[in-house]
Amino acid sequence: MEGALGVENDRNPDGFRFSVEENGPLFVAHKNGDREEPLRSHLLKTAHLAKGFAGAFGAGELGYLMGLAHDIGKYSACFQRRIRFGGPRVDHSTAGAKELSSLGLIEAALCVAGHHGGLPEEGRPGDLEDKPSLWGRMKRELPDYSAFSEEVSLSPAARPVFETEFERMFFVRMLFSALTDADFLATEEFYCDGKTRRDEYDSIPSLLGAFEGYAVKRGWDTPQSPIDRMRRGVLTRCREAAKGKQGFYSLTAPTGSGKTAASLAFALHHAAKWGLNRIIYVIPYTSSIEQTAGVFREILGNKNVLEHHGSTSFDQEGGEVEERLRLSAENWDAPVIVTTSLRFFESLYSDKPSRCRKLHNIAKSVVVLDEVQLLPLPCLRLCGEAMEALMKGYGVTALFCTATQPSLKGFLKEGIIPREICPHFEKYHRDCRRVKLRDIGRQSLVSVAREMSGQNGVLAVVNTKKRARELFYLLPREGRFHLSAAMCPAHRGEVLSKIEKRLKEGRPCRVVSTSLVEAGVPGGSRAFLHSPSRWALQPGGEAPP
Repeated sequence: MEGALGVENDRNPDGFRFSVEENGPLFVAHKNGDREEPLRSHLLKTAHLAKGFAGAFGAGELGYLMGLAHDIGKYSACFQRRIRFGGPRVDHSTAGAKELSSLGLIEAALCVAGHHGGLPEEGRPGDLEDKPSLWGRMKRELPDYSAFSEEVSLSPAARPVFETEFERMFFVRMLFSALTDADFLATEEFYCDGKTRRDEYDSIPSLLGAFEGYAVKRGWDTPQSPIDRMRRGVLTRCREAAKGKQGFYSLTAPTGSGKTAASLAFALHHAAKWGLNRIIYVIPYTSSIEQTAGVFREILGNKNVLEHHGSTSFDQEGGEVEERLRLSAENWDAPVIVTTSLRFFESLYSDKPSRCRKLHNIAKSVVVLDEVQLLPLPCLRLCGEAMEALMKGYGVTALFCTATQPSLKGFLKEGIIPREICPHFEKYHRDCRRVKLRDIGRQSLVSVAREMSGQNGVLAVVNTKKRARELFYLLPREGRFHLSAAMCPAHRGEVLSKIEKRLKEGRPCRVVSTSLVEAGVPGGSRAFLHSPSRWALQPGGEAPP
């Protein structure tokens, strides 16, 4: 006798009705204590989610079909025995891949075959069954799973036409992302009994309102000084450029021109105009990420900004916001992501479910690449091809943001020229130049320490952690500080706060740092920049040469 279970929530707005036996489900997808999840229920939840995720890049029907097919291998008697009573592992991924392959949907079959272990190689039709490739797995004998046809029906879906093999490979990863994230979320909902809190973020229009309110509060549109008027000019140009069509943009503006806030203004205005879902900042260095994410949190609120890199840690007892961001790090569903170039591009070329899971959330977003010219040269073309694919097929607008106009030769194909937001950037560089470089020749650490000790506010940037430590111990104890990439983000933040406080109070402040210091020395201070062969003195506040 068949009953019905109806669930209507944010993830199931249609209120799917799932078949359930009177004394429990006949086929089980997951078991948690005494609770069992009907297999058909899990397939429909996953299909519904995957349809929405893949729909962001026009593959909703294919996403739905993959969701229905991904676990049909669990209809075998041996899998049902295992999940209820224990036993050896059972291959339940190949069955769905076989069915999709028989429909001519090889890309979808690859995704289903790898939704647990990772994307397999496609291989060749002649591969034998002992090969781990998709074609090899298609020839394996599987336990009887034919009972799936009594609960779900697999109908053909449209398959895109690809101009190049690269486009096809990229599509597979995006499709794979839609399936794996849908499967993870549907499974999580069962195990957590629907209590996991995700997706509780402010909308892009709300974040745009928060930004403009912050701009009024800080007086960005009513500048009082020449440098503030220059910053307003950059900000205004970004707001105007955001009205343009989706595509590639560049923002070339010097340090001190308010580039971080202006690029955020572009991203928010552009996302709001074109109905995009999120903003992703891609930055080379973790120290820069910490600074940028801190600025964004101040403007947009802690809960809306995910800082995600190798040094990120989430306090297990940090409260609802911390827990929500920890979950968002799994699939990047927060509205603003700040991450490293390494994590962003490695994910685009990965074959692992945990890394690829976030990719579908890159679709329909603004991606801001900071200092794109710092990407490793051997990877430059691969990164450029990924960005071109995202723009062409996945609704992404890219903004290349830099203080020095980069050469994008080798990054983008010939003929692709980003639209420059600040075409007269040389003027901004002249307006922002506030220092004069003076070569003082080779200096010992002792002589540098002696010079620093005579200054009230001074920064020395050295090229190794060892030199930084040695120079630090040569300075007077009062007001000396040390910064290094070996410090955890929380420790660095604590030290920077102390430095900022002392500078505002006019108390002695002598800082030794490795090259993690990204930009700018407070006016009136002095900085020593170290190279392997000599020291250079950079006095602050003087006229340019």
